[in-house]
Amino acid sequence: MGSKESLTKKVRIDLCEAVIALASELFEESKEQWNELLEWLLKISQSQEDYLRKAALQIFAQLASFLTDAFSGNNFLIIIQLLQTGLNNQTGLEVPLAALNATSNFITSFSHPEYRSKLQSLIPSMLQTVALCLNAEDEDCAQKAIKHFVSLAELDPGFSTFCSSDYRRNAQDFCCRRA
Repeated sequence: MGSKESLTKKVRIDLCEAVIALASELFEESKEQWNELLEWLLKISQSQEDYLRKAALQIFAQLASFLTDAFSGNNFLIIIQLLQTGLNNQTGLEVPLAALNATSNFITSFSHPEYRSKLQSLIPSMLQTVALCLNAEDEDCAQKAIKHFVSLAELDPGFSTFCSSDYRRNAQDFCCRRA
């Protein structure tokens, strides 16, 4: 059973990588097909299946730099909602971690201060993902999650200031719950 599960996981990873490669090619060549792929990704990001939501978020994370125009203006709320939903997933750690990675990549890709500021509204949910990892006593997950914050703090000092005060508050809450 274990080898079948690892094979299935490997196939999913390979499919995500193939979609990412295809998407970057489509972006350069065909806006119509790109829009179809984007529509499909948005649809699977709302699936009932965790593995589909995780895959969609992983693909969005890798394509964040291509997607800034698609999610600018009136469409910006779509990506905020997609990331928020992923970060708030309650059925395990994989979806929130994929959403945390995607959120980090979108913050990095959106260079305009207005968009970064709006993405900062996701910080409490991002911190909740760190808390989930720590509560699950999954140090590897917690380290990955914390590394996203360090990278973002280095990128954007405004993020660092906001994150620092919220992080201290959430860390205190976390410590009180664990005691």
